[in-house]
Amino acid sequence: MICVDNWAPYPEMEWDRMCDMIMAVGVLSPYADRCRIIRGDSRGVIPMLQRIPFDPGFVYIDADHEHDAVLADMNAWWPVINPGGIMAGHDFHDATPGVKSAVTEFAKKHGLAVRLTTDHNAPPSWYIHKGDS
Repeated sequence: MICVDNWAPYPEMEWDRMCDMIMAVGVLSPYADRCRIIRGDSRGVIPMLQRIPFDPGFVYIDADHEHDAVLADMNAWWPVINPGGIMAGHDFHDATPGVKSAVTEFAKKHGLAVRLTTDHNAPPSWYIHKGDS
């Protein structure tokens, strides 16, 4: 698993996010032999990842919830996801309209179905299968 985050402040989280990074490292430490954490912008990291053994069958997007940021991440990751892979993300609900609108726009443009998780204790995640049409 490769986790990418720049842990930089953004409109919904305007504070120093170093504690978030430290918490992620702690939570993932039991999986250190199978997990790598890369600090950086996901769109900037993609070219570097493509130079190493990398099998992108699943990408989960949960970053800046603004429409343009979500759409930019989706457009950047979609070409590198393996056929049959899944692109997914968090917060597909009315409280984050940028996520809903970007995911809906992307799916419509590519003729894809958007599916949602049904966890009733949290906002739903969305997912798109690369191969649907």
